[in-house]
Amino acid sequence: MNYMKLFIIISMIVGFVSFAASCSKSGLDEDIPVFENPNSGNSQDTAMYVSKYGKGLVYYAEVDKAGNYFRRMFIDSASARIVSTTGTLPAEALLVLETWFGNDQSTVYIRQKKENEWHSNSFSPSNPVYQVGLTASCNSCHATASVTDDAFTFPLLKKALARGAVQKITCNQASFTPCDLSVYEGN
Repeated sequence: MNYMKLFIIISMIVGFVSFAASCSKSGLDEDIPVFENPNSGNSQDTAMYVSKYGKGLVYYAEVDKAGNYFRRMFIDSASARIVSTTGTLPAEALLVLETWFGNDQSTVYIRQKKENEWHSNSFSPSNPVYQVGLTASCNSCHATASVTDDAFTFPLLKKALARGAVQKITCNQASFTPCDLSVYEGN
């Protein structure tokens, strides 16, 4: 095969991949590679198990906020297994929150439970850093969700695991203003 034919074939492949990516419904789901749920024979919940930021995570909720803003919520897969059997967030649970403005992903926020306290941090989607520390501003806001272990979306997590499907809600508050806890109960 000569180089010109090889160049044409590679160009066609690159063009097709670019075209296919632009034709997706929202353009947002291509970055969520799915892996098989190791503890389920139910193919319905396979789509919830993803590999992102160097970790196996469970995608459990999407929260639409006021404006063209939404959040995607994840938990580490080991903690998801514990939640599904005990109904409680275990020590070392890792929660991951993606922020999106339209089709543009912004900051990724993380919270990890350590010695019964939540430690927080954030990182760029292209540079995951899992070092966390006590953050007064995060903890004071999340303290308003003390009935759900300082995790606003914990009721959605339990429903997602029980139903085998990502839970979606609408919260008509600005980006960092939490909704009333009843909103996070979902449907």
